Amino acid sequence: MLSRKVNKKSLTARVRRLMGPGTTHSTASAAVDAVLCAISRLAQRGDKFTIMRFGSFSLSPTGKLRFRPSRSFPDKPV
Repeated sequence: MLSRKVNKKSLTARVRRLMGPGTTHSTASAAVDAVLCAISRLAQRGDKFTIMRFGSFSLSPTGKLRFRPSRSFPDKPV
């Protein structure tokens, strides 16, 4: 799998395209914020959790968020 960094602006633009016509930038941004906030809160509690067909998240001993993609993680760019 190819690894590349994506900033919030480009992620929001991709989410906006996926949400379809009529979706505003602020709506897509709110969706991105909500998902990232939920992931962050779960990780801060020390929970290891999995989003099916996406991957698992956990907090490392140093406090960094770890992500391990699932085997069925989409390998095509969105």
